[in-house]
Amino acid sequence: MATSELHITRENGRPAFQFDESTHVYTVDGLAIPSVTQVLAQLGYSNYEAAERFNAEALEYKRQLGKLVHQACHYNDENDLETHDSRGCLVIPEVIFSRLQAYRKFRADTGYTPIINEGRGVGELYGMKYGMQFDSIGQCRQKPPYWLVDIKNASGSPQRSWAIQTAAYAMGQKALPKVAHSCFVRAIVQLFDDGTYRLFTSQDPRSKIFTPQDFAIWQSCLAISIDQRNSHVK
Repeated sequence: MATSELHITRENGRPAFQFDESTHVYTVDGLAIPSVTQVLAQLGYSNYEAAERFNAEALEYKRQLGKLVHQACHYNDENDLETHDSRGCLVIPEVIFSRLQAYRKFRADTGYTPIINEGRGVGELYGMKYGMQFDSIGQCRQKPPYWLVDIKNASGSPQRSWAIQTAAYAMGQKALPKVAHSCFVRAIVQLFDDGTYRLFTSQDPRSKIFTPQDFAIWQSCLAISIDQRNSHVK
């Protein structure tokens, strides 16, 4: 049996929420709440369940790869990552390093500097709670506006769900409570094995991913998901 890794976040000395790493379940006051990714999967915006039925081993590999790349980018942002030993030999897998280099290139090209890394929390809209974790919030060249950045390791075409996911994060984040969700530049950084990246942002008027309706769509998705869960509709 896998060991459960439980994270407890407190506010004013009381547990605000719990997150179980092994099951990816958020709980508030002992009650499970949906996560952003679970809501989007439930509403058909992602096909993880179908992919798992088709090739569970490949999907698990991609999950682990994504986790390791995110960790590398996180520790890179914290200036706490060593990629080579004293002899100059690479000490992390090449596939991780190449995507880390792509992320570093994104930061160099845009001047992006994270000020908040891996913001896990519970968002709430009209009494509807949901679990979430954004990758980072920061600024480019230390100038407004704030960017909310999400890293993607998928090698295929960009997905509509990415925009809705970042809308959920912007609406739910509490790290910068005075910044309205609509004031964030929501950015997707898609990393590739060859060390390159693609950048998609909500401020691009030609974007086929982001739309002005993203926030309303997320609110609708959350309401429908919770209603289906409460009504035991599949």
